Amino acid sequence: MDLARSRSLGQGEKLCKEGDPSAELYWIRTGTILILKGSVIVGQVGALSFVGEIGVVLGQPRSMTLIAKTPCVLDIYDGGSFMAKLSLNSDHGVKFLRGLSERFELIRNRVTEYHNAFLDECLKILAVLISEKKMTEKKLQFTDMKNIRRDVEVMLAQNLTRRDAVEDFSNLHKAARSTGVSDKFQAGVTNRFKSFAPMDLKTFRVQRPETFPDLQTAARDVVRKILDMSDQLVACQSLGMARLESELILIEETLPFDAREQILKELMLGKYAKGSLDDFRRQITEFDRSVKALAEEPGHKNMPLASVAKRFELDREYIGRLQDKWKEYLKS
Repeated sequence: MDLARSRSLGQGEKLCKEGDPSAELYWIRTGTILILKGSVIVGQVGALSFVGEIGVVLGQPRSMTLIAKTPCVLDIYDGGSFMAKLSLNSDHGVKFLRGLSERFELIRNRVTEYHNAFLDECLKILAVLISEKKMTEKKLQFTDMKNIRRDVEVMLAQNLTRRDAVEDFSNLHKAARSTGVSDKFQAGVTNRFKSFAPMDLKTFRVQRPETFPDLQTAARDVVRKILDMSDQLVACQSLGMARLESELILIEETLPFDAREQILKELMLGKYAKGSLDDFRRQITEFDRSVKALAEEPGHKNMPLASVAKRFELDREYIGRLQDKWKEYLKS
């Protein structure tokens, strides 16, 4: 393959943005690239992988933003010329399709994570309704509510496979009907999630390459599924659920350490400045000691600070500020 040129990226540097022209294809020689759809992190791709394939395959503008999570060195190819030379039987063709398939599975797994989070919230809504009904029917004390709800949640969780979100959502509806709270459950879910329903992921599978007449057809099939899955991921993220821990870790590893440390310092000052001077000094000293210990670790720039925030009971505030900083970072 004819190499057009090479390019180096510093950490946090954007390779391309959604809507950019997509004439080029990239091979990551070293480093890791973060893939985003809007502000939603789709995933990351490491060394010895292609990125930027979707726009090239479909002949459309970039559908996602690519950011260097770590310093990167990339080989850049002319997309049209590169694709014209690929075949189902060539080594480059096999690698190309394998990379697309891995990208699809990566996004599919993230959607599955969000589906499970969605099911957890629906389960809690249903558990409260069933528990309240039992309390009323049996004329139990309010103090019994916690134990009853816990038992109901355990019972409902046993009916979830965690392999098929559509089936699991249907099972929750069946449980709601059997306990006489179907209308209230439907209203609670609609109020929380509007018209959202989990996607049937069983229909989204990558076919074997030999089932296609040529590589270009196979690539277009996988790419369209990647885009459909990415849209579902964005829909999941727009539900207002807490970001997944895996996504927060990627945000922390990408944002500069100094910026994250500054967020925590400001939260510390806001929380402890109102107390006694001795307590303030003690907490700040302990905070500085904790951050300094992390800063002395090899590769500290990518180390998450969520554990430090949790130690000082600032984890919820830290996550909120972290997401605000992430939005600012993407606009810069």
